[in-house]
Amino acid sequence: MNKKRTSDNLPVHSFQTLLDDFASIVKNTISTTIGSKSFIFEKITQSTAIEQRAIYLLGISMICTQ
Repeated sequence: MNKKRTSDNLPVHSFQTLLDDFASIVKNTISTTIGSKSFIFEKITQSTAIEQRAIYLLGISMICTQ
């Protein structure tokens, strides 16, 4: 197990292990009915501190635009 840490105390990752972490981020579609009305919405799972840092460093957004 790699015990190297970044300056902000996060574990150091290879590109492959970072991609493995990103694989845990999913978009869920939730549907519910309240009374006679149906509602559908989407929610992206909460990213970890490592994922948030990588997203920031890559300059990407987790907001889906499709």
